[in-house]
Amino acid sequence: MLARKDRPPLFASASVYIVGALFVCFTGWASFAEVDEIARGEGKVIPASKTQVIQASEPGVVQEIAVQIGQTVKKNDLIIRLDNSGNTSSLGEEKAKARALQARIARLQFEQSGNVEGAFPCPTEIQTVAPEICDNEQKLLVARRDNFEVKLSVLKSRLDQREKELDEANANSDRLAKSLAVTDQEAALVEPMVKKGLMARTEQIRVEREQTDLHGQLALAGETIKKTQAAITEAQLQVNELGLQLQQEALSDLTQALADLSVVDDTIRGATDKVARTDIRSPVDGIVNTLDVNTLGAFVQPGAVVAGIVPTSETLLVEAR
Repeated sequence: MLARKDRPPLFASASVYIVGALFVCFTGWASFAEVDEIARGEGKVIPASKTQVIQASEPGVVQEIAVQIGQTVKKNDLIIRLDNSGNTSSLGEEKAKARALQARIARLQFEQSGNVEGAFPCPTEIQTVAPEICDNEQKLLVARRDNFEVKLSVLKSRLDQREKELDEANANSDRLAKSLAVTDQEAALVEPMVKKGLMARTEQIRVEREQTDLHGQLALAGETIKKTQAAITEAQLQVNELGLQLQQEALSDLTQALADLSVVDDTIRGATDKVARTDIRSPVDGIVNTLDVNTLGAFVQPGAVVAGIVPTSETLLVEAR
Protein backbone atom coordinates (compact mmCIF):
# COMPACT_ATOMS: atom_id res chain seq x y z
CA MET A 1 0.00 0.00 0.00
CA LEU A 2 1.41 3.28 -1.21
CA ALA A 3 1.92 6.01 1.25
CA ARG A 4 -0.29 9.02 0.76
CA LYS A 5 2.66 11.10 -0.28
CA ASP A 6 3.52 8.68 -3.13
CA ARG A 7 0.08 8.80 -4.79
CA PRO A 8 -0.37 11.07 -8.00
CA PRO A 9 -2.23 14.30 -7.56
CA LEU A 10 -6.05 14.18 -7.93
CA PHE A 11 -6.02 16.62 -10.89
CA ALA A 12 -3.65 14.44 -12.87
CA SER A 13 -5.76 11.36 -12.35
CA ALA A 14 -8.92 13.19 -13.37
CA SER A 15 -7.21 14.42 -16.57
CA VAL A 16 -6.20 10.90 -17.56
CA TYR A 17 -9.74 9.63 -17.05
CA ILE A 18 -11.25 12.49 -19.06
CA VAL A 19 -8.82 12.02 -21.98
CA GLY A 20 -9.56 8.28 -21.98
CA ALA A 21 -13.31 8.88 -21.99
CA LEU A 22 -13.01 11.40 -24.87
CA PHE A 23 -10.92 8.95 -26.88
CA VAL A 24 -13.51 6.21 -26.42
CA CYS A 25 -16.33 8.60 -27.42
CA PHE A 26 -14.47 9.86 -30.51
CA THR A 27 -13.71 6.28 -31.59
CA GLY A 28 -17.41 5.38 -31.28
CA TRP A 29 -18.54 8.53 -33.17
CA ALA A 30 -16.02 7.92 -35.97
CA SER A 31 -17.33 4.38 -36.39
CA PHE A 32 -20.92 5.48 -37.08
CA ALA A 33 -20.90 9.16 -38.23
CA GLU A 34 -20.70 10.32 -41.94
CA VAL A 35 -18.32 13.17 -42.71
CA ASP A 36 -18.99 15.56 -45.65
CA GLU A 37 -15.93 16.57 -47.58
CA ILE A 38 -15.88 19.65 -49.82
CA ALA A 39 -13.28 19.98 -52.55
CA ARG A 40 -13.06 22.73 -55.18
CA GLY A 41 -11.73 22.21 -58.66
CA GLU A 42 -12.41 22.58 -62.38
CA GLY A 43 -14.53 20.02 -64.20
CA LYS A 44 -17.38 19.46 -66.65
CA VAL A 45 -20.60 17.49 -66.64
CA ILE A 46 -20.51 14.36 -68.79
CA PRO A 47 -23.72 12.46 -69.53
CA ALA A 48 -23.76 8.72 -69.28
CA SER A 49 -25.23 8.81 -72.83
CA LYS A 50 -24.03 11.02 -75.68
CA THR A 51 -24.36 14.82 -75.59
CA GLN A 52 -27.06 16.15 -77.92
CA VAL A 53 -25.15 18.01 -80.63
CA ILE A 54 -27.13 20.97 -82.02
CA GLN A 55 -26.42 21.85 -85.66
CA ALA A 56 -27.67 24.58 -87.97
CA SER A 57 -29.79 23.26 -90.84
CA GLU A 58 -29.95 26.59 -92.66
CA PRO A 59 -27.21 29.13 -93.46
CA GLY A 60 -27.56 32.52 -91.86
CA VAL A 61 -26.19 35.34 -89.74
CA VAL A 62 -26.48 34.98 -85.96
CA GLN A 63 -29.11 37.44 -84.75
CA GLU A 64 -29.59 36.29 -81.16
CA ILE A 65 -27.85 33.97 -78.68
CA ALA A 66 -30.45 33.03 -76.09
CA VAL A 67 -28.44 30.79 -73.70
CA GLN A 68 -25.14 30.54 -71.84
CA ILE A 69 -22.95 27.59 -70.94
CA GLY A 70 -24.34 25.85 -67.86
CA GLN A 71 -27.86 27.18 -68.37
CA THR A 72 -30.74 24.74 -67.94
CA VAL A 73 -33.07 24.60 -70.92
CA LYS A 74 -36.34 22.89 -71.70
CA LYS A 75 -37.24 21.07 -74.87
CA ASN A 76 -37.96 23.55 -77.73
CA ASP A 77 -36.31 26.44 -75.86
CA LEU A 78 -34.53 28.86 -78.21
CA ILE A 79 -30.75 28.37 -78.39
CA ILE A 80 -29.73 30.60 -81.31
CA ARG A 81 -31.76 32.66 -83.78
CA LEU A 82 -30.47 33.29 -87.28
CA ASP A 83 -31.47 36.20 -89.47
CA ASN A 84 -34.44 34.95 -91.51
CA SER A 85 -35.17 38.07 -93.57
CA GLY A 86 -34.28 36.33 -96.85
CA ASN A 87 -36.43 33.28 -96.14
CA THR A 88 -39.25 35.45 -94.82
CA SER A 89 -39.16 37.54 -98.00
CA SER A 90 -39.36 34.41 -100.17
CA LEU A 91 -42.22 33.09 -98.06
CA GLY A 92 -44.08 36.39 -98.43
CA GLU A 93 -43.68 36.31 -102.21
CA GLU A 94 -45.05 32.78 -102.41
CA LYS A 95 -48.00 33.67 -100.18
CA ALA A 96 -48.77 36.64 -102.45
CA LYS A 97 -48.72 34.30 -105.45
CA ALA A 98 -51.06 31.93 -103.62
CA ARG A 99 -53.53 34.75 -102.86
CA ALA A 100 -53.51 35.86 -106.51
CA LEU A 101 -54.12 32.30 -107.68
CA GLN A 102 -56.93 31.77 -105.16
CA ALA A 103 -58.70 34.92 -106.37
CA ARG A 104 -58.19 33.86 -109.98
CA ILE A 105 -59.59 30.40 -109.25
CA ALA A 106 -62.68 31.94 -107.62
CA ARG A 107 -63.23 34.15 -110.67
CA LEU A 108 -62.72 31.27 -113.14
CA GLN A 109 -65.12 29.05 -111.21
CA PHE A 110 -67.66 31.86 -111.45
CA GLU A 111 -67.11 32.11 -115.23
CA GLN A 112 -67.07 28.34 -115.73
CA SER A 113 -70.53 28.11 -114.16
CA GLY A 114 -71.81 30.20 -117.09
CA ASN A 115 -72.59 33.20 -114.90
CA VAL A 116 -70.83 36.37 -116.08
CA GLU A 117 -73.18 38.93 -114.55
CA GLY A 118 -72.44 40.79 -111.33
CA ALA A 119 -69.37 40.42 -109.08
CA PHE A 120 -67.64 37.12 -108.45
CA PRO A 121 -67.35 35.91 -104.81
CA CYS A 122 -63.74 36.78 -103.92
CA PRO A 123 -62.51 34.89 -100.80
CA THR A 124 -63.04 36.88 -97.61
CA GLU A 125 -59.44 36.42 -96.43
CA ILE A 126 -58.09 37.92 -99.65
CA GLN A 127 -60.57 40.80 -99.50
CA THR A 128 -59.21 41.59 -96.04
CA VAL A 129 -55.48 41.12 -96.71
CA ALA A 130 -55.17 42.21 -100.34
CA PRO A 131 -58.40 43.79 -101.67
CA GLU A 132 -56.59 45.05 -104.77
CA ILE A 133 -56.27 41.46 -105.99
CA CYS A 134 -60.05 41.07 -105.87
CA ASP A 135 -60.47 44.41 -107.65
CA ASN A 136 -58.11 43.35 -110.45
CA GLU A 137 -59.90 40.04 -110.94
CA GLN A 138 -63.26 41.84 -111.01
CA LYS A 139 -61.93 44.20 -113.69
CA LEU A 140 -60.71 41.23 -115.69
CA LEU A 141 -64.13 39.60 -115.33
CA VAL A 142 -65.83 42.76 -116.61
CA ALA A 143 -63.41 43.01 -119.55
CA ARG A 144 -64.01 39.38 -120.52
CA ARG A 145 -67.75 39.86 -120.14
CA ASP A 146 -67.68 42.98 -122.35
CA ASN A 147 -65.65 41.12 -124.97
CA PHE A 148 -68.12 38.25 -124.83
CA GLU A 149 -71.06 40.60 -125.24
CA VAL A 150 -69.43 42.34 -128.23
CA LYS A 151 -68.82 39.02 -129.96
CA LEU A 152 -72.34 37.90 -129.11
CA SER A 153 -73.77 41.12 -130.50
CA VAL A 154 -71.87 40.63 -133.77
CA LEU A 155 -73.09 37.06 -134.11
CA LYS A 156 -76.67 38.04 -133.33
CA SER A 157 -76.52 40.87 -135.90
CA ARG A 158 -75.26 38.37 -138.44
CA LEU A 159 -78.09 36.02 -137.51
CA ASP A 160 -80.65 38.82 -137.88
CA GLN A 161 -79.22 39.71 -141.30
CA ARG A 162 -79.52 36.11 -142.45
CA GLU A 163 -83.10 35.98 -141.24
CA LYS A 164 -83.92 39.14 -143.19
CA GLU A 165 -82.27 37.66 -146.28
CA LEU A 166 -84.43 34.56 -145.83
CA ASP A 167 -87.57 36.69 -145.62
CA GLU A 168 -86.57 38.53 -148.80
CA ALA A 169 -85.81 35.25 -150.59
CA ASN A 170 -89.17 33.81 -149.58
CA ALA A 171 -90.93 36.98 -150.75
CA ASN A 172 -89.06 36.88 -154.07
CA SER A 173 -89.94 33.21 -154.50
CA ASP A 174 -93.61 33.97 -153.88
CA ARG A 175 -93.50 36.83 -156.38
CA LEU A 176 -91.89 34.66 -159.04
CA ALA A 177 -94.37 31.87 -158.41
CA LYS A 178 -97.27 34.29 -158.91
CA SER A 179 -95.66 35.74 -162.03
CA LEU A 180 -95.18 32.25 -163.40
CA ALA A 181 -98.81 31.43 -162.70
CA VAL A 182 -99.91 34.53 -164.66
CA THR A 183 -97.55 33.68 -167.51
CA ASP A 184 -98.89 30.14 -167.62
CA GLN A 185 -102.41 31.53 -167.91
CA GLU A 186 -101.24 33.91 -170.64
CA ALA A 187 -99.64 31.00 -172.51
CA ALA A 188 -102.86 29.03 -172.25
CA LEU A 189 -104.73 31.89 -173.91
CA VAL A 190 -102.12 32.69 -176.57
CA GLU A 191 -101.60 29.16 -177.85
CA PRO A 192 -105.12 28.58 -179.26
CA MET A 193 -105.26 32.07 -180.72
CA VAL A 194 -101.98 31.47 -182.55
CA LYS A 195 -103.33 28.22 -183.91
CA LYS A 196 -106.39 30.07 -185.23
CA GLY A 197 -104.16 32.76 -186.74
CA LEU A 198 -105.55 35.45 -184.57
CA MET A 199 -102.14 36.21 -183.01
CA ALA A 200 -98.64 36.12 -184.38
CA ARG A 201 -96.33 33.22 -183.54
CA THR A 202 -93.82 35.68 -182.08
CA GLU A 203 -96.23 36.46 -179.27
CA GLN A 204 -96.34 32.80 -178.30
CA ILE A 205 -92.53 32.68 -178.35
CA ARG A 206 -92.37 35.73 -176.04
CA VAL A 207 -94.70 34.09 -173.53
CA GLU A 208 -92.76 30.83 -173.62
CA ARG A 209 -89.54 32.80 -173.09
CA GLU A 210 -91.05 34.47 -170.04
CA GLN A 211 -92.13 31.08 -168.70
CA THR A 212 -88.63 29.69 -169.09
CA ASP A 213 -87.07 32.74 -167.48
CA LEU A 214 -89.47 32.63 -164.54
CA HIS A 215 -88.84 28.91 -164.00
CA GLY A 216 -85.10 29.62 -163.84
CA GLN A 217 -85.53 32.52 -161.44
CA LEU A 218 -87.83 30.46 -159.25
CA ALA A 219 -85.29 27.63 -159.10
CA LEU A 220 -82.55 30.10 -158.23
CA ALA A 221 -84.75 31.60 -155.51
CA GLY A 222 -85.23 28.12 -154.05
CA GLU A 223 -81.46 27.57 -153.91
CA THR A 224 -81.02 30.97 -152.28
CA ILE A 225 -83.59 30.06 -149.63
CA LYS A 226 -81.74 26.81 -148.84
CA LYS A 227 -78.38 28.59 -148.55
CA THR A 228 -79.87 31.31 -146.37
CA GLN A 229 -81.47 28.73 -144.09
CA ALA A 230 -78.10 26.96 -143.75
CA ALA A 231 -76.42 30.28 -142.94
CA ILE A 232 -79.04 30.96 -140.27
CA THR A 233 -78.44 27.54 -138.71
CA GLU A 234 -74.67 28.18 -138.70
CA ALA A 235 -75.13 31.63 -137.14
CA GLN A 236 -77.37 30.18 -134.44
CA LEU A 237 -74.75 27.53 -133.66
CA GLN A 238 -72.07 30.21 -133.41
CA VAL A 239 -74.21 32.13 -130.92
CA ASN A 240 -74.70 29.00 -128.83
CA GLU A 241 -71.04 27.98 -129.08
CA LEU A 242 -69.82 31.38 -127.95
CA GLY A 243 -71.20 30.80 -124.44
CA LEU A 244 -69.74 27.30 -124.37
CA GLN A 245 -66.40 28.63 -125.60
CA LEU A 246 -66.26 31.09 -122.70
CA GLN A 247 -66.94 28.25 -120.25
CA GLN A 248 -64.37 25.97 -121.91
CA GLU A 249 -61.69 28.67 -121.77
CA ALA A 250 -62.53 29.30 -118.10
CA LEU A 251 -62.30 25.56 -117.38
CA SER A 252 -58.93 25.28 -119.13
CA ASP A 253 -57.56 28.29 -117.26
CA LEU A 254 -59.05 26.94 -114.02
CA THR A 255 -57.25 23.62 -114.43
CA GLN A 256 -53.94 25.39 -114.98
CA ALA A 257 -54.50 27.75 -112.04
CA LEU A 258 -55.25 24.81 -109.70
CA ALA A 259 -52.04 23.10 -110.82
CA ASP A 260 -50.05 26.31 -110.25
CA LEU A 261 -51.60 26.73 -106.79
CA SER A 262 -50.61 23.18 -105.86
CA VAL A 263 -46.98 23.96 -106.76
CA VAL A 264 -47.08 27.24 -104.83
CA ASP A 265 -48.56 25.51 -101.75
CA ASP A 266 -45.66 23.03 -101.77
CA THR A 267 -43.21 25.91 -102.08
CA ILE A 268 -44.88 27.71 -99.16
CA ARG A 269 -44.55 24.62 -96.96
CA GLY A 270 -40.86 24.41 -97.80
CA ALA A 271 -40.32 28.13 -97.20
CA THR A 272 -42.20 27.93 -93.89
CA ASP A 273 -39.94 25.10 -92.75
CA LYS A 274 -36.88 27.16 -93.71
CA VAL A 275 -38.10 30.12 -91.67
CA ALA A 276 -38.82 27.84 -88.69
CA ARG A 277 -35.35 26.26 -88.93
CA THR A 278 -33.67 29.66 -88.51
CA ASP A 279 -34.75 29.39 -84.86
CA ILE A 280 -32.38 26.73 -83.51
CA ARG A 281 -34.06 25.09 -80.50
CA SER A 282 -33.16 22.49 -77.91
CA PRO A 283 -34.40 18.99 -78.78
CA VAL A 284 -34.38 17.85 -75.13
CA ASP A 285 -34.51 19.03 -71.53
CA GLY A 286 -30.94 19.54 -70.44
CA ILE A 287 -27.99 21.74 -69.62
CA VAL A 288 -25.97 23.75 -72.13
CA ASN A 289 -22.57 22.06 -72.00
CA THR A 290 -20.89 23.72 -74.99
CA LEU A 291 -21.65 26.80 -77.05
CA ASP A 292 -19.71 26.93 -80.32
CA VAL A 293 -21.20 30.24 -81.51
CA ASN A 294 -20.50 33.24 -79.31
CA THR A 295 -20.59 36.22 -81.67
CA LEU A 296 -23.61 38.11 -82.91
CA GLY A 297 -23.38 38.69 -86.65
CA ALA A 298 -21.30 35.57 -87.25
CA PHE A 299 -22.22 33.57 -90.35
CA VAL A 300 -23.24 29.97 -89.74
CA GLN A 301 -22.98 27.35 -92.47
CA PRO A 302 -25.51 24.51 -92.83
CA GLY A 303 -24.43 21.59 -90.67
CA ALA A 304 -22.24 23.71 -88.39
CA VAL A 305 -22.30 22.69 -84.71
CA VAL A 306 -23.64 25.54 -82.58
CA ALA A 307 -24.12 23.96 -79.14
CA GLY A 308 -24.10 20.77 -77.07
CA ILE A 309 -26.90 19.90 -74.66
CA VAL A 310 -26.48 17.42 -71.81
CA PRO A 311 -29.86 15.69 -71.30
CA THR A 312 -30.97 16.01 -67.67
CA SER A 313 -33.18 12.97 -68.05
CA GLU A 314 -30.02 10.81 -68.28
CA THR A 315 -27.44 9.87 -65.63
CA LEU A 316 -24.79 12.58 -65.34
CA LEU A 317 -21.10 12.18 -64.50
CA VAL A 318 -18.72 14.93 -63.40
CA GLU A 319 -15.20 14.90 -64.77
CA ALA A 320 -13.02 16.90 -62.34
CA ARG A 321 -9.39 17.97 -62.51
